[in-house]
Amino acid sequence: MVRRGAFYIPSISRGILIRAHFLGNFKVQMPLTNTNTTTSTMPTIAFTNTYNTGTGGTEQQSSGSADSEPANFDSLVAAHAVLLGVAFVFAFPLGMILLRLPTRFAGLNGHRIWQLITVVAVLAGFIIALIMSTSSPLYRSTNQAHQILGIIVISLMLLFQPLLGILHHYMYKRIGRRTTWGWIHISFGRVLILAGMVNTCL
Repeated sequence: MVRRGAFYIPSISRGILIRAHFLGNFKVQMPLTNTNTTTSTMPTIAFTNTYNTGTGGTEQQSSGSADSEPANFDSLVAAHAVLLGVAFVFAFPLGMILLRLPTRFAGLNGHRIWQLITVVAVLAGFIIALIMSTSSPLYRSTNQAHQILGIIVISLMLLFQPLLGILHHYMYKRIGRRTTWGWIHISFGRVLILAGMVNTCL
Protein backbone atom coordinates (compact mmCIF):
# COMPACT_ATOMS: atom_id res chain seq x y z
CA MET A 1 0.00 0.00 0.00
CA VAL A 2 1.15 3.55 -0.75
CA ARG A 3 -0.11 6.54 1.15
CA ARG A 4 -1.59 9.42 -0.86
CA GLY A 5 -2.81 12.06 1.57
CA ALA A 6 -5.35 10.47 3.89
CA PHE A 7 -5.82 7.41 1.70
CA TYR A 8 -3.82 4.31 0.82
CA ILE A 9 -3.48 3.11 -2.75
CA PRO A 10 -2.49 -0.49 -3.69
CA SER A 11 1.09 -0.51 -5.01
CA ILE A 12 4.10 -2.84 -5.21
CA SER A 13 6.48 -0.24 -6.61
CA ARG A 14 10.07 -0.63 -5.36
CA GLY A 15 10.85 2.98 -6.18
CA ILE A 16 8.67 4.39 -3.39
CA LEU A 17 10.28 5.06 -0.02
CA ILE A 18 9.60 2.41 2.61
CA ARG A 19 7.96 4.93 4.94
CA ALA A 20 5.29 5.57 2.30
CA HIS A 21 4.11 1.95 2.29
CA PHE A 22 1.36 0.72 4.57
CA LEU A 23 0.29 -2.85 5.01
CA GLY A 24 -2.98 -2.13 6.79
CA ASN A 25 -4.13 -3.62 10.07
CA PHE A 26 -3.82 -7.34 10.58
CA LYS A 27 -4.26 -9.86 13.37
CA VAL A 28 -2.12 -12.91 14.00
CA GLN A 29 -3.31 -15.92 15.99
CA MET A 30 -0.19 -16.41 18.09
CA PRO A 31 -1.06 -19.91 19.43
CA LEU A 32 -0.72 -21.16 15.86
CA THR A 33 2.93 -20.04 15.82
CA ASN A 34 3.85 -22.67 18.41
CA THR A 35 4.71 -26.14 17.20
CA ASN A 36 4.92 -29.38 19.06
CA THR A 37 8.53 -30.59 18.81
CA THR A 38 7.36 -34.21 18.90
CA THR A 39 5.68 -33.82 15.53
CA SER A 40 6.76 -32.49 12.16
CA THR A 41 3.56 -30.45 11.65
CA MET A 42 4.27 -26.85 10.71
CA PRO A 43 2.04 -24.11 12.14
CA THR A 44 0.20 -21.74 9.81
CA ILE A 45 -0.32 -18.07 10.56
CA ALA A 46 -3.64 -16.75 9.19
CA PHE A 47 -4.24 -13.03 8.72
CA THR A 48 -6.82 -10.54 7.46
CA ASN A 49 -5.73 -7.19 6.04
CA THR A 50 -8.10 -4.16 6.04
CA TYR A 51 -7.30 -0.93 4.19
CA ASN A 52 -8.96 2.21 2.87
CA THR A 53 -8.91 2.45 -0.93
CA GLY A 54 -9.61 6.17 -1.05
CA THR A 55 -12.69 5.69 -3.24
CA GLY A 56 -15.52 7.11 -1.21
CA GLY A 57 -14.00 5.99 2.06
CA THR A 58 -14.75 2.33 1.40
CA GLU A 59 -12.65 -0.41 2.94
CA GLN A 60 -11.43 -3.65 1.43
CA GLN A 61 -10.13 -6.79 3.06
CA SER A 62 -7.65 -9.39 1.96
CA SER A 63 -6.69 -12.58 3.76
CA GLY A 64 -3.95 -15.16 3.51
CA SER A 65 -1.63 -17.41 5.45
CA ALA A 66 2.08 -17.91 6.03
CA ASP A 67 3.82 -21.20 6.72
CA SER A 68 6.60 -21.51 9.26
CA GLU A 69 9.57 -23.88 9.30
CA PRO A 70 9.58 -27.21 11.16
CA ALA A 71 11.20 -27.38 14.58
CA ASN A 72 14.14 -29.45 13.32
CA PHE A 73 14.93 -27.14 10.39
CA ASP A 74 18.20 -25.86 11.92
CA SER A 75 19.38 -29.46 12.34
CA LEU A 76 18.59 -30.15 8.68
CA VAL A 77 20.61 -27.10 7.61
CA ALA A 78 23.57 -28.20 9.74
CA ALA A 79 23.47 -31.77 8.44
CA HIS A 80 23.24 -30.57 4.83
CA ALA A 81 26.17 -28.19 5.27
CA VAL A 82 28.39 -30.75 7.00
CA LEU A 83 27.72 -33.62 4.59
CA LEU A 84 28.20 -31.69 1.36
CA GLY A 85 30.84 -29.29 2.66
CA VAL A 86 33.09 -32.10 3.92
CA ALA A 87 32.42 -34.13 0.76
CA PHE A 88 33.51 -31.48 -1.74
CA VAL A 89 36.20 -29.71 0.29
CA PHE A 90 37.87 -32.75 1.85
CA ALA A 91 36.56 -36.20 0.87
CA PHE A 92 36.50 -36.02 -2.95
CA PRO A 93 39.98 -34.44 -3.20
CA LEU A 94 41.31 -37.10 -0.80
CA GLY A 95 39.83 -39.80 -3.02
CA MET A 96 41.80 -38.41 -5.95
CA ILE A 97 45.00 -38.54 -3.87
CA LEU A 98 44.36 -42.12 -2.71
CA LEU A 99 44.50 -43.33 -6.31
CA ARG A 100 48.15 -42.28 -6.52
CA LEU A 101 49.39 -43.44 -3.11
CA PRO A 102 51.38 -46.73 -3.12
CA THR A 103 49.92 -47.95 0.17
CA ARG A 104 47.81 -50.91 1.19
CA PHE A 105 44.64 -48.88 1.64
CA ALA A 106 45.06 -46.74 -1.46
CA GLY A 107 45.33 -47.46 -5.16
CA LEU A 108 42.36 -48.19 -7.39
CA ASN A 109 40.35 -50.10 -4.77
CA GLY A 110 40.91 -47.42 -2.16
CA HIS A 111 39.85 -44.78 -4.66
CA ARG A 112 36.66 -46.68 -5.54
CA ILE A 113 35.60 -47.41 -1.96
CA TRP A 114 36.37 -43.92 -0.66
CA GLN A 115 34.60 -42.16 -3.50
CA LEU A 116 31.61 -44.48 -3.17
CA ILE A 117 31.29 -43.63 0.53
CA THR A 118 31.56 -39.94 -0.34
CA VAL A 119 28.87 -40.25 -3.02
CA VAL A 120 26.53 -41.83 -0.44
CA ALA A 121 27.17 -38.84 1.86
CA VAL A 122 26.47 -36.45 -1.05
CA LEU A 123 23.25 -38.26 -1.86
CA ALA A 124 22.16 -38.01 1.78
CA GLY A 125 22.94 -34.29 1.82
CA PHE A 126 21.01 -33.83 -1.42
CA ILE A 127 17.95 -35.61 0.00
CA ILE A 128 18.13 -33.34 3.05
CA ALA A 129 18.22 -30.34 0.70
CA LEU A 130 15.07 -31.57 -1.03
CA ILE A 131 13.35 -31.91 2.34
CA MET A 132 14.42 -28.37 3.25
CA SER A 133 13.13 -27.01 -0.06
CA THR A 134 9.68 -28.53 0.47
CA SER A 135 9.37 -27.62 4.17
CA SER A 136 10.64 -24.03 4.18
CA PRO A 137 8.82 -21.11 2.51
CA LEU A 138 12.20 -19.46 1.97
CA TYR A 139 13.58 -22.22 -0.27
CA ARG A 140 10.39 -23.60 -1.82
CA SER A 141 10.78 -21.69 -5.10
CA THR A 142 14.15 -23.39 -5.85
CA ASN A 143 15.42 -20.32 -7.69
CA GLN A 144 18.51 -19.45 -5.63
CA ALA A 145 21.99 -19.80 -7.11
CA HIS A 146 23.05 -22.29 -4.43
CA GLN A 147 20.07 -24.53 -5.17
CA ILE A 148 20.45 -24.38 -8.97
CA LEU A 149 24.21 -25.02 -8.98
CA GLY A 150 23.85 -27.77 -6.39
CA ILE A 151 21.23 -29.61 -8.44
CA ILE A 152 23.37 -29.35 -11.59
CA VAL A 153 26.62 -30.49 -9.93
CA ILE A 154 25.13 -33.43 -8.03
CA SER A 155 23.03 -34.58 -10.98
CA LEU A 156 26.03 -34.59 -13.32
CA MET A 157 28.19 -36.29 -10.71
CA LEU A 158 25.72 -39.09 -10.01
CA LEU A 159 24.72 -39.68 -13.63
CA PHE A 160 27.98 -39.38 -15.58
CA GLN A 161 31.09 -39.51 -13.39
CA PRO A 162 30.78 -43.18 -12.34
CA LEU A 163 30.16 -44.21 -15.97
CA LEU A 164 33.20 -42.23 -17.11
CA GLY A 165 35.27 -43.93 -14.42
CA ILE A 166 34.19 -47.39 -15.60
CA LEU A 167 35.02 -46.53 -19.23
CA HIS A 168 38.38 -45.11 -18.17
CA HIS A 169 39.30 -48.28 -16.26
CA TYR A 170 38.11 -50.57 -19.08
CA MET A 171 40.10 -48.73 -21.74
CA TYR A 172 43.18 -48.51 -19.50
CA LYS A 173 43.20 -52.29 -18.97
CA ARG A 174 42.64 -52.89 -22.68
CA ILE A 175 45.28 -50.51 -24.06
CA GLY A 176 47.65 -50.21 -21.12
CA ARG A 177 47.68 -46.42 -20.94
CA ARG A 178 45.41 -43.49 -20.21
CA THR A 179 42.97 -42.75 -23.04
CA THR A 180 40.60 -39.90 -23.90
CA TRP A 181 38.01 -41.38 -21.55
CA GLY A 182 40.52 -41.18 -18.75
CA TRP A 183 41.24 -37.50 -19.35
CA ILE A 184 37.51 -36.77 -19.56
CA HIS A 185 36.89 -38.60 -16.28
CA ILE A 186 39.70 -36.74 -14.51
CA SER A 187 38.92 -33.30 -15.91
CA PHE A 188 35.16 -33.62 -15.45
CA GLY A 189 35.65 -34.74 -11.85
CA ARG A 190 37.92 -31.80 -11.06
CA VAL A 191 35.42 -29.34 -12.55
CA LEU A 192 32.58 -30.82 -10.51
CA ILE A 193 34.63 -30.72 -7.30
CA LEU A 194 35.60 -27.08 -7.88
CA ALA A 195 31.98 -26.18 -8.65
CA GLY A 196 30.89 -27.92 -5.45
CA MET A 197 33.49 -25.96 -3.45
CA VAL A 198 32.22 -22.71 -4.95
CA ASN A 199 28.65 -23.69 -4.12
CA THR A 200 29.52 -24.10 -0.45
CA CYS A 201 30.19 -20.35 -0.39
CA LEU A 202 26.95 -19.29 -2.11
